[in-house]
Amino acid sequence: MSDPTVIQRLVANVARQIRLRRVEFYGLRGLFWGAVAAVVPLLLKETLGPWSYALAGLLLLAGAAAGAAWGLLLSLPPAEAARLADRGYGLQERISTALEWADRRDRTPIVDALVTDAAARAGQVSGHELVDVEALLCRERSAGNPKRPGRTRSDGRVSDSPVQ
Repeated sequence: MSDPTVIQRLVANVARQIRLRRVEFYGLRGLFWGAVAAVVPLLLKETLGPWSYALAGLLLLAGAAAGAAWGLLLSLPPAEAARLADRGYGLQERISTALEWADRRDRTPIVDALVTDAAARAGQVSGHELVDVEALLCRERSAGNPKRPGRTRSDGRVSDSPVQ
């Protein structure tokens, strides 16, 4: 029998990463809608006086906080986190299938081998981030984004300097 706690740790790690991404996404979305709402007190600046700036800032902060709270409170079932781990790490549905079969008593020897293989693969990728932000920035730079010029060197790394 293999140890399914490695798989559960990987799923918990992926769920944590997804929750953080959701907090970022919905926090920025809330900040946007807070900025839209903050236009109203700024338009009523003559009526509200100096309080319009404080109210506009409060609406910005409230929008960002409400969005971040919404992103934090969204549920993420373990099966969904396992599916995202499979897709993110390229594990070809090993984790989601092993998570489904790990606690069942009616396992055949091939299912035991599947869970063992999934646990081994989960142990190999457990320290890595699901979405590597640095890799995304390097791809953006090497794609020739004018805001972030960068060139790919012969060894595959991206250089920020225009001259190699």
